[in-house]
Amino acid sequence: MMRHDTIIALLVTLLFISGSSQVTITLRDLGFNDITIKGIGVESYSANFSLPFRGNIRVSVEMFFYKEDPNAYVQVTISLNNVSETQSLRTSPLLVTLNTIAKSLNILVIRVNKIGLGTLIIYANTTLVIETVNTEENTNIPTEHDNTLFKFLAPAALLTPLIIRFIQIKRRRSWEEEVLEEE
Repeated sequence: MMRHDTIIALLVTLLFISGSSQVTITLRDLGFNDITIKGIGVESYSANFSLPFRGNIRVSVEMFFYKEDPNAYVQVTISLNNVSETQSLRTSPLLVTLNTIAKSLNILVIRVNKIGLGTLIIYANTTLVIETVNTEENTNIPTEHDNTLFKFLAPAALLTPLIIRFIQIKRRRSWEEEVLEEE
């Protein structure tokens, strides 16, 4: 009986592990070093990445930066999958939140418009925390983890009754043999 409890606990653990709904990514993870902008200008940076889930997501960006000239006007537009938020860089860190839809390939674009002297550095430890937003649409979208879990559980669910029936038949035959030997 202890074996069944262990198997059930293992399956429940697998369900919780596969349900991970938050990912943290830094600009460094996306291949960026510190972004340095000197002088006046507009620059864009982009990266493509995939996520372990699809559907509605909330992206919280914590951008760490250094402005050499505190009077310089810097405007940053952060865009993920064509949903954008524009903010002025005043004090570090800058906090930006976006609501968008995770796809198989996600496109992050950072556009910086700098007017003023001095250097601007956006640090590579700038963090994106991406989490699923529970909606009815998300529950219908299978993730890679769901598919892997299904590939494991479907055969187990189909084979378990067959194995149990096989054990029952085997035990019955051994019991019938014992009864015949006693007679």
